[in-house]
Amino acid sequence: MLAAKGQPLYEKYCSECHDVGAARTSKVIPIDEIGTDRERLDTWTKAAADQANEVVKSLGINRPNMVKNQGYCSPPLDGLWMRAPYLHNGSVPTLRDLLEPVEKRTKVFYVGYDVYDPVNGGFVTRGPQAERKGWKHDVNVRGDGNQGHNYGTGLTDVEKISLVEYMKTL
Repeated sequence: MLAAKGQPLYEKYCSECHDVGAARTSKVIPIDEIGTDRERLDTWTKAAADQANEVVKSLGINRPNMVKNQGYCSPPLDGLWMRAPYLHNGSVPTLRDLLEPVEKRTKVFYVGYDVYDPVNGGFVTRGPQAERKGWKHDVNVRGDGNQGHNYGTGLTDVEKISLVEYMKTL
């Protein structure tokens, strides 16, 4: 029932950038639009891309060249429930956190504990087991910020729950 209510929200807020074959899926979204932590973007230079391409070529691997761009690529969301943590730098632990404004997102959590979080979508990131098995992620560390990707953050709590339920079906 909740997932059915979440589907139109997904179509409105997510599908344009994340459905296979959609206009912006697998396309670079400019950093100024997406607003996420730009550290990796700024440290990846054209020279680094050229060097990586030469190494790959010297290994006899034939693939498209890596490039320097000004944003992050929006991936399709199939299997999303098992891809946590989210954003390009793994700075958002659950789907529910992703729908919160940055000031309400979890700031410190543990990555690497592979127990599914059936409520929030993603993995369990807090508690003794998560701390024992995982490693600490602190969004205040340079390059680990969890800002940006503000799509859906203005939804009501019921809408967010419904959207998360739908996204868990992808």
